Amino acid sequence: MLVIAVLAAPALGLRLGMPGAAHDPPGSPTKIADTLLTEAFGPGANGQLVLVPERPDPAAAEALRKIVATRAGVAPGPVLTVTPRTGPDDPATAELVGWLREVAGPGWHVGGAVAVQADFSAAVTSRLPLFLAAVVAISVLVLALVFRSVLIPLTAAVMNLLTAGATIGVVVAVFGGPIEPYLPVFLFAGLFGLSMDYEVFLISRIQEEWRRTGHTRAAIVEGLVSTGRTITAAALIMALVFAAFAFVDSRVVREAGVGLTVAVLLDAIVIRCLLVPAVMVKLGAANWWPSRRREHPAAPIPAARDKAGWIR
Repeated sequence: MLVIAVLAAPALGLRLGMPGAAHDPPGSPTKIADTLLTEAFGPGANGQLVLVPERPDPAAAEALRKIVATRAGVAPGPVLTVTPRTGPDDPATAELVGWLREVAGPGWHVGGAVAVQADFSAAVTSRLPLFLAAVVAISVLVLALVFRSVLIPLTAAVMNLLTAGATIGVVVAVFGGPIEPYLPVFLFAGLFGLSMDYEVFLISRIQEEWRRTGHTRAAIVEGLVSTGRTITAAALIMALVFAAFAFVDSRVVREAGVGLTVAVLLDAIVIRCLLVPAVMVKLGAANWWPSRRREHPAAPIPAARDKAGWIR
Protein backbone atom coordinates (compact mmCIF):
# COMPACT_ATOMS: atom_id res chain seq x y z
CA MET A 1 0.00 0.00 0.00
CA LEU A 2 2.90 2.36 0.71
CA VAL A 3 4.24 1.85 -2.82
CA ILE A 4 0.84 2.63 -4.33
CA ALA A 5 0.44 5.72 -2.12
CA VAL A 6 3.83 7.06 -3.20
CA LEU A 7 3.10 6.46 -6.87
CA ALA A 8 -0.36 8.00 -6.64
CA ALA A 9 0.74 11.15 -4.76
CA PRO A 10 1.57 13.21 -7.92
CA ALA A 11 -2.00 12.62 -9.16
CA LEU A 12 -3.13 15.23 -6.63
CA GLY A 13 -1.51 17.82 -8.90
CA LEU A 14 -3.25 16.57 -12.05
CA ARG A 15 -4.18 19.39 -14.42
CA LEU A 16 -6.19 18.51 -17.51
CA GLY A 17 -5.57 20.48 -20.68
CA MET A 18 -4.17 20.34 -24.17
CA PRO A 19 -0.35 20.64 -24.13
CA GLY A 20 1.00 23.11 -26.66
CA ALA A 21 3.90 22.77 -29.03
CA ALA A 22 6.23 23.80 -26.20
CA HIS A 23 5.89 20.25 -24.85
CA ASP A 24 6.86 18.58 -28.13
CA PRO A 25 10.20 16.73 -28.34
CA PRO A 26 13.29 18.96 -28.62
CA GLY A 27 14.38 19.40 -32.22
CA SER A 28 10.94 18.73 -33.70
CA PRO A 29 9.67 21.30 -36.25
CA THR A 30 6.75 22.29 -34.02
CA LYS A 31 9.01 22.78 -31.00
CA ILE A 32 11.45 24.91 -33.01
CA ALA A 33 8.63 27.01 -34.47
CA ASP A 34 7.10 27.55 -31.03
CA THR A 35 10.44 28.62 -29.58
CA LEU A 36 11.13 31.11 -32.40
CA LEU A 37 7.61 32.54 -32.19
CA THR A 38 7.82 32.91 -28.42
CA GLU A 39 11.21 34.59 -28.57
CA ALA A 40 10.04 37.04 -31.23
CA PHE A 41 6.50 37.88 -30.13
CA GLY A 42 6.11 36.61 -26.57
CA PRO A 43 4.60 33.45 -25.04
CA GLY A 44 1.01 34.45 -25.87
CA ALA A 45 1.56 34.71 -29.62
CA ASN A 46 0.52 31.06 -30.01
CA GLY A 47 -2.65 31.51 -27.96
CA GLN A 48 -4.44 34.54 -29.34
CA LEU A 49 -8.11 34.89 -28.45
CA VAL A 50 -10.79 36.47 -30.63
CA LEU A 51 -13.90 38.26 -29.34
CA VAL A 52 -16.74 38.42 -31.84
CA PRO A 53 -20.12 40.12 -31.20
CA GLU A 54 -23.39 38.59 -32.31
CA ARG A 55 -24.35 41.97 -33.81
CA PRO A 56 -22.02 44.81 -34.86
CA ASP A 57 -21.94 47.51 -32.19
CA PRO A 58 -18.95 49.88 -32.48
CA ALA A 59 -19.74 51.64 -29.20
CA ALA A 60 -19.91 48.39 -27.24
CA ALA A 61 -16.77 47.14 -28.96
CA GLU A 62 -14.86 50.27 -28.02
CA ALA A 63 -16.03 50.06 -24.41
CA LEU A 64 -15.01 46.40 -24.23
CA ARG A 65 -11.68 47.21 -25.86
CA LYS A 66 -10.84 49.67 -23.09
CA ILE A 67 -11.71 47.14 -20.39
CA VAL A 68 -9.72 44.32 -21.99
CA ALA A 69 -6.74 46.56 -22.73
CA THR A 70 -6.10 46.89 -18.99
CA ARG A 71 -5.26 43.21 -18.81
CA ALA A 72 -4.08 42.00 -22.22
CA GLY A 73 -2.92 43.39 -25.56
CA VAL A 74 -5.69 44.00 -28.07
CA ALA A 75 -5.25 44.42 -31.83
CA PRO A 76 -7.25 47.18 -33.55
CA GLY A 77 -10.20 46.44 -35.83
CA PRO A 78 -13.88 45.51 -35.68
CA VAL A 79 -12.98 42.15 -34.19
CA LEU A 80 -11.12 42.20 -30.89
CA THR A 81 -7.95 40.10 -30.93
CA VAL A 82 -6.55 39.50 -27.48
CA THR A 83 -2.96 38.37 -27.06
CA PRO A 84 -2.33 36.87 -23.60
CA ARG A 85 0.89 37.54 -21.76
CA THR A 86 1.15 33.82 -20.91
CA GLY A 87 1.48 30.67 -23.01
CA PRO A 88 -1.44 28.64 -24.43
CA ASP A 89 -1.24 25.89 -21.80
CA ASP A 90 -0.62 28.21 -18.86
CA PRO A 91 -3.42 28.17 -16.23
CA ALA A 92 -3.45 31.97 -16.37
CA THR A 93 -4.48 31.84 -20.04
CA ALA A 94 -7.42 29.58 -19.27
CA GLU A 95 -8.38 31.96 -16.48
CA LEU A 96 -8.22 34.81 -18.99
CA VAL A 97 -10.74 33.02 -21.22
CA GLY A 98 -13.22 32.85 -18.36
CA TRP A 99 -12.59 36.48 -17.45
CA LEU A 100 -13.18 37.64 -21.03
CA ARG A 101 -16.48 35.77 -21.23
CA GLU A 102 -17.59 37.26 -17.94
CA VAL A 103 -16.62 40.81 -18.93
CA ALA A 104 -17.94 40.63 -22.51
CA GLY A 105 -21.35 39.28 -21.52
CA PRO A 106 -23.82 37.10 -23.41
CA GLY A 107 -23.70 39.15 -26.63
CA TRP A 108 -20.09 38.22 -27.34
CA HIS A 109 -18.31 34.99 -28.19
CA VAL A 110 -14.70 34.18 -27.26
CA GLY A 111 -12.94 32.01 -29.83
CA GLY A 112 -9.47 30.82 -30.71
CA ALA A 113 -7.60 27.58 -30.22
CA VAL A 114 -7.08 28.17 -26.50
CA ALA A 115 -10.80 28.81 -25.93
CA VAL A 116 -11.76 25.69 -27.85
CA GLN A 117 -9.30 23.58 -25.87
CA ALA A 118 -10.52 25.06 -22.59
CA ASP A 119 -14.13 24.22 -23.49
CA PHE A 120 -13.17 20.69 -24.51
CA SER A 121 -11.23 20.12 -21.29
CA ALA A 122 -14.10 21.46 -19.21
CA ALA A 123 -16.62 19.23 -21.00
CA VAL A 124 -14.55 16.08 -20.50
CA THR A 125 -13.68 16.93 -16.90
CA SER A 126 -17.30 17.54 -15.95
CA ARG A 127 -18.32 14.10 -17.23
CA LEU A 128 -15.30 12.20 -15.96
CA PRO A 129 -16.83 11.32 -12.54
CA LEU A 130 -19.92 9.91 -14.27
CA PHE A 131 -17.77 7.82 -16.59
CA LEU A 132 -15.67 6.47 -13.71
CA ALA A 133 -18.76 5.64 -11.68
CA ALA A 134 -20.38 3.85 -14.63
CA VAL A 135 -17.31 1.71 -15.33
CA VAL A 136 -16.90 0.77 -11.67
CA ALA A 137 -20.62 -0.01 -11.24
CA ILE A 138 -20.76 -2.21 -14.34
CA SER A 139 -17.63 -4.14 -13.33
CA VAL A 140 -18.98 -4.69 -9.80
CA LEU A 141 -22.30 -5.90 -11.16
CA VAL A 142 -20.69 -8.32 -13.62
CA LEU A 143 -18.33 -9.77 -11.01
CA ALA A 144 -21.19 -10.10 -8.53
CA LEU A 145 -23.20 -12.10 -11.06
CA VAL A 146 -20.23 -14.30 -11.98
CA PHE A 147 -19.01 -15.15 -8.47
CA ARG A 148 -22.28 -14.78 -6.52
CA SER A 149 -20.43 -12.62 -4.00
CA VAL A 150 -20.63 -9.09 -2.63
CA LEU A 151 -17.17 -8.51 -1.17
CA ILE A 152 -15.15 -9.94 -4.07
CA PRO A 153 -16.39 -7.41 -6.67
CA LEU A 154 -16.18 -4.54 -4.17
CA THR A 155 -12.59 -5.50 -3.35
CA ALA A 156 -11.76 -5.67 -7.05
CA ALA A 157 -13.25 -2.20 -7.62
CA VAL A 158 -11.22 -0.66 -4.80
CA MET A 159 -8.03 -2.32 -6.06
CA ASN A 160 -8.65 -1.04 -9.57
CA LEU A 161 -9.13 2.49 -8.28
CA LEU A 162 -5.83 2.24 -6.40
CA THR A 163 -4.08 1.12 -9.58
CA ALA A 164 -5.71 3.91 -11.57
CA GLY A 165 -4.56 6.51 -9.06
CA ALA A 166 -1.00 5.19 -9.11
CA THR A 167 -0.98 5.10 -12.92
CA ILE A 168 -2.12 8.71 -13.25
CA GLY A 169 0.39 9.70 -10.59
CA VAL A 170 3.27 8.19 -12.56
CA VAL A 171 2.15 9.89 -15.79
CA VAL A 172 1.94 13.27 -14.03
CA ALA A 173 5.34 12.76 -12.39
CA VAL A 174 7.04 11.76 -15.65
CA PHE A 175 5.49 14.26 -18.06
CA GLY A 176 4.29 17.11 -15.85
CA GLY A 177 2.34 20.02 -17.30
CA PRO A 178 -1.21 19.58 -18.54
CA ILE A 179 -2.41 16.06 -19.35
CA GLU A 180 -4.79 15.54 -22.26
CA PRO A 181 -8.38 15.35 -20.91
CA TYR A 182 -9.15 12.13 -22.75
CA LEU A 183 -6.02 10.32 -21.49
CA PRO A 184 -7.43 9.43 -18.02
CA VAL A 185 -10.55 8.10 -19.75
CA PHE A 186 -8.45 5.93 -22.06
CA LEU A 187 -6.16 4.68 -19.29
CA PHE A 188 -9.02 3.98 -16.89
CA ALA A 189 -11.03 2.01 -19.44
CA GLY A 190 -8.00 0.06 -20.63
CA LEU A 191 -6.90 -0.69 -17.08
CA PHE A 192 -10.31 -2.02 -16.07
CA GLY A 193 -10.47 -4.22 -19.15
CA LEU A 194 -7.07 -5.78 -18.54
CA SER A 195 -7.39 -6.07 -14.77
CA MET A 196 -10.76 -7.81 -15.01
CA ASP A 197 -9.14 -10.54 -17.10
CA TYR A 198 -6.60 -11.19 -14.35
CA GLU A 199 -9.24 -10.90 -11.64
CA VAL A 200 -11.61 -13.42 -13.23
CA PHE A 201 -8.75 -15.81 -13.99
CA LEU A 202 -7.46 -15.71 -10.39
CA ILE A 203 -10.77 -15.70 -8.51
CA SER A 204 -12.27 -18.43 -10.69
CA ARG A 205 -9.47 -20.79 -9.73
CA ILE A 206 -9.73 -19.80 -6.05
CA GLN A 207 -13.49 -20.29 -6.04
CA GLU A 208 -13.17 -23.64 -7.78
CA GLU A 209 -10.78 -24.86 -5.09
CA TRP A 210 -12.96 -23.43 -2.31
CA ARG A 211 -16.01 -25.27 -3.62
CA ARG A 212 -13.97 -28.46 -3.65
CA THR A 213 -12.41 -28.16 -0.19
CA GLY A 214 -14.45 -25.54 1.67
CA HIS A 215 -11.19 -24.07 3.01
CA THR A 216 -10.71 -20.42 2.02
CA ARG A 217 -7.03 -20.06 2.94
CA ALA A 218 -6.06 -23.27 1.16
CA ALA A 219 -8.12 -22.23 -1.87
CA ILE A 220 -6.35 -18.86 -2.04
CA VAL A 221 -2.93 -20.49 -1.87
CA GLU A 222 -3.80 -23.05 -4.53
CA GLY A 223 -5.43 -20.46 -6.79
CA LEU A 224 -2.47 -18.12 -6.55
CA VAL A 225 0.03 -20.91 -7.16
CA SER A 226 -1.94 -22.17 -10.16
CA THR A 227 -2.46 -18.82 -11.87
CA GLY A 228 0.37 -16.59 -10.62
CA ARG A 229 2.87 -17.56 -13.29
CA THR A 230 0.36 -17.19 -16.09
CA ILE A 231 -0.83 -13.79 -14.88
CA THR A 232 2.74 -12.54 -14.49
CA ALA A 233 3.81 -13.82 -17.90
CA ALA A 234 0.79 -12.28 -19.61
CA ALA A 235 1.43 -8.96 -17.85
CA LEU A 236 5.08 -8.93 -18.94
CA ILE A 237 4.09 -9.53 -22.56
CA MET A 238 1.54 -6.71 -22.46
CA ALA A 239 3.99 -4.40 -20.69
CA LEU A 240 6.65 -4.97 -23.37
CA VAL A 241 4.12 -4.10 -26.06
CA PHE A 242 2.98 -0.93 -24.30
CA ALA A 243 6.56 0.09 -23.45
CA ALA A 244 7.31 0.33 -27.16
CA PHE A 245 4.88 3.27 -27.39
CA ALA A 246 6.89 5.20 -24.81
CA PHE A 247 9.64 5.90 -27.37
CA VAL A 248 7.66 7.54 -30.18
CA ASP A 249 7.70 11.28 -30.90
CA SER A 250 4.04 11.94 -30.04
CA ARG A 251 3.59 13.14 -26.45
CA VAL A 252 0.12 11.64 -25.97
CA VAL A 253 1.28 8.26 -27.32
CA ARG A 254 4.23 8.30 -24.93
CA GLU A 255 1.90 9.13 -22.05
CA ALA A 256 -0.38 6.23 -22.99
CA GLY A 257 2.58 3.87 -23.33
CA VAL A 258 4.05 4.76 -19.93
CA GLY A 259 0.64 4.73 -18.25
CA LEU A 260 -0.42 1.34 -19.59
CA THR A 261 2.98 -0.22 -18.88
CA VAL A 262 2.84 0.88 -15.24
CA ALA A 263 -0.82 -0.08 -14.93
CA VAL A 264 -0.33 -3.63 -16.23
CA LEU A 265 2.76 -4.40 -14.14
CA LEU A 266 1.38 -2.81 -10.99
CA ASP A 267 -2.00 -4.49 -11.34
CA ALA A 268 -0.67 -7.97 -12.09
CA ILE A 269 2.28 -8.11 -9.69
CA VAL A 270 1.27 -5.93 -6.74
CA ILE A 271 -2.53 -5.97 -6.85
CA ARG A 272 -3.56 -9.42 -8.10
CA CYS A 273 -0.67 -11.45 -6.73
CA LEU A 274 -0.23 -9.64 -3.39
CA LEU A 275 -3.01 -7.34 -2.22
CA VAL A 276 -6.04 -9.24 -3.48
CA PRO A 277 -4.98 -12.59 -1.90
CA ALA A 278 -3.98 -10.79 1.31
CA VAL A 279 -7.37 -9.07 1.58
CA MET A 280 -9.18 -12.33 0.83
CA VAL A 281 -7.26 -14.10 3.58
CA LYS A 282 -8.32 -11.39 6.03
CA LEU A 283 -11.95 -11.60 4.95
CA GLY A 284 -12.03 -15.40 5.17
CA ALA A 285 -15.44 -16.99 4.67
CA ALA A 286 -17.01 -13.53 4.21
CA ASN A 287 -15.54 -13.49 0.69
CA TRP A 288 -18.28 -15.85 -0.46
CA TRP A 289 -21.25 -14.19 1.22
CA PRO A 290 -24.18 -14.60 0.59
CA SER A 291 -23.21 -18.19 -0.26
CA ARG A 292 -24.41 -20.62 2.45
CA ARG A 293 -21.67 -23.19 2.05
CA ARG A 294 -20.14 -24.00 5.44
CA GLU A 295 -16.50 -23.18 5.94
CA HIS A 296 -14.40 -26.12 7.04
CA PRO A 297 -12.75 -25.78 10.45
CA ALA A 298 -9.35 -24.14 10.46
CA ALA A 299 -6.63 -26.57 9.50
CA PRO A 300 -3.03 -26.39 8.27
CA ILE A 301 -2.92 -25.17 4.70
CA PRO A 302 -1.87 -28.07 2.45
CA ALA A 303 1.22 -27.45 0.38
CA ALA A 304 0.49 -27.23 -3.33
CA ARG A 305 2.55 -29.70 -5.32
CA ASP A 306 2.95 -30.31 -9.01
CA LYS A 307 2.70 -33.69 -10.69
CA ALA A 308 6.32 -34.47 -9.90
CA GLY A 309 5.73 -33.87 -6.22
CA TRP A 310 7.70 -30.64 -5.94
CA ILE A 311 6.26 -27.94 -3.69
CA ARG A 312 5.24 -24.97 -5.79
